[in-house]
Amino acid sequence: MTEQVNIAEEIAELAVGLQSGGSKPGWQHLSRTFAVEPWSADFYGIIHAILVRLTELEKIISSSDMRVKTATAAIGHVRAIAMAFNHESLTQRWDQCGAQYVGNIHSDPILSLSASLSRFDYERPASDEAEEIIADAVQLLEWLESHQLEENDFIRGCIIVGVRQFIFRVQKLEWFGWEQSIASLREVIAAYLALQRGDFSQESHPMIVAMGKKLISGLGKALKIVSGARNVTDDAQFMFQAYGSIVKVASPATSYIAGYLSNQN
Repeated sequence: MTEQVNIAEEIAELAVGLQSGGSKPGWQHLSRTFAVEPWSADFYGIIHAILVRLTELEKIISSSDMRVKTATAAIGHVRAIAMAFNHESLTQRWDQCGAQYVGNIHSDPILSLSASLSRFDYERPASDEAEEIIADAVQLLEWLESHQLEENDFIRGCIIVGVRQFIFRVQKLEWFGWEQSIASLREVIAAYLALQRGDFSQESHPMIVAMGKKLISGLGKALKIVSGARNVTDDAQFMFQAYGSIVKVASPATSYIAGYLSNQN
């Protein structure tokens, strides 16, 4: 079953999960936690994804209608958590530096803040769905890497990049930043829809037709969660609806600010 969550709750969960790192330097604690090589592109990619989410939350708070003192205090806690990923925290003992920034003194207020952001809740896969979604995506990636299209094969390359990024994010971040993870599939769906505009029949372009079916089966579970299109049976309509939903959730702060400003007019 899926669960309702919002960006503040996700960040609080992440902070709590990083609190226990012992005397290891921050870089070692984080690389082990996320199972990536220290100082690698993946290592920096994860830190970047976390900082992007923190920035998104700060934008939401800044544009909300909460009292100035409350918003200022909340932003202070968000920025404190971000300090856990700076040079000092990465190079010094985690228990003496980084752990202080992700401690309950900062994570608890963020968790409390999540209650006031319930209007920004979205569905996130629960743990019992995680393995199925990842397994389907991995199987899809293997198929894509071993089958070339008769034409438009550059589109297959674009799809492979998007699927790889999706798998990396959901595996390493364990659903933190689900909106970011699902945004990785935006280009994948755009490529699918571009192919659908062509006149490709089973008889003349069997590989293109096969790839379309593979995308639906490989990403279906994840896309149904984000789009809510569980009862749509037409494949093209389903992917179009999923694309629209992904565009909306890819940057929650931007969506929220636009809505907030429009309400002021």
